[in-house]
Amino acid sequence: MVAPLGELPDPPTLKEVGSLLEKDERRYRKRTLLGGYGSYALVVKNALEKVRAAEGVLSFQQDGGGLLEGLRGSSRFIGTSVLVAVGVHATRSVYVLQYGREDMWVTQGCTRGNIPDYTRDLLAKLHKNPEARRELEVLERRLSERYPALRQALEKLGNQGRPLFLQAVERGQLLFLVAQTNRITHLLVGTSLLPLRDCYGKSVDWNLLRAEDSLKPLPLETLKALLRGEGDVEEAERRLALARLTEV
Repeated sequence: MVAPLGELPDPPTLKEVGSLLEKDERRYRKRTLLGGYGSYALVVKNALEKVRAAEGVLSFQQDGGGLLEGLRGSSRFIGTSVLVAVGVHATRSVYVLQYGREDMWVTQGCTRGNIPDYTRDLLAKLHKNPEARRELEVLERRLSERYPALRQALEKLGNQGRPLFLQAVERGQLLFLVAQTNRITHLLVGTSLLPLRDCYGKSVDWNLLRAEDSLKPLPLETLKALLRGEGDVEEAERRLALARLTEV
């Protein structure tokens, strides 16, 4: 669904999507999404309100709930409805929904089922949606304009295997890049873009970082200095480039 930037789709669109959702939900009697909303158009509107913004990418998951208190002594499969909403906002607001019915195995003594979080799955495949991808590319372009070194690094990669970045976290002379999944997946050293084996939130764990294969060519003291905003970035880049040549 597409709307002007920062706005929701028009009511007829919400009603149409709500009707499609209701059609899928009719076969289920328990743990549906309807709850106290009164209509599925309101279910859709509520989900989109959670991911509404003027810029960036937001995600939200709603479900029909887990195991009821009266079933706490049983071991069985139960089903619950799951709806994931993502909003991508740059020049327009693009909303993507994913619906499914999840079967969960509930063991004795549990009062609620373990409902998986599917938001990251949808975020990871956003680029496959043409409308969403256009907005993602605009957000990346804005980030590249803010960090010219990032633009140079991406130009080196070309179009093949090029990841999308929506945010950046600066630590000293290093730039940690946040992908559409809201996880740090790459590190920029000068104009050298390095993949990180372990994905991070927006805080970086030093113990994990020093174990990264892509950073092994850098002495630990050099890495620490760069994180403090000290050290020689160009020398660090030369070490990384030499290591890559050795591998070829």
